[in-house]
Amino acid sequence: MPDLGAFAATHAAAFAGGVARPWRAEEFADLLASPLVFLVGDARVFAMGRAVAGEVELLTLATHPDDQGKGLGKAILAEFHAEAVRRGCERAFLEVAETNSA
Repeated sequence: MPDLGAFAATHAAAFAGGVARPWRAEEFADLLASPLVFLVGDARVFAMGRAVAGEVELLTLATHPDDQGKGLGKAILAEFHAEAVRRGCERAFLEVAETNSA
């Protein structure tokens, strides 16, 4: 299991603007306890999804501010897509907060 504290720290830094409440390491662990949930990336940039019945939901995506603007988000979305396809997904969903202008 990856260092979920490091993932939580990146999530907190990425969401420091108050768009959403950052997740704690325990929340990452609780989600990852499900075989339907997967995490791609590393502590700098990552995406977490849940794959069910041919559909994937992007639960969260974060890039540490120090690593933004380097194309890492685009690369991790490609990795997320590949994992979703590997899990048999044909449709993807993303719910975005109305206040998330980024």
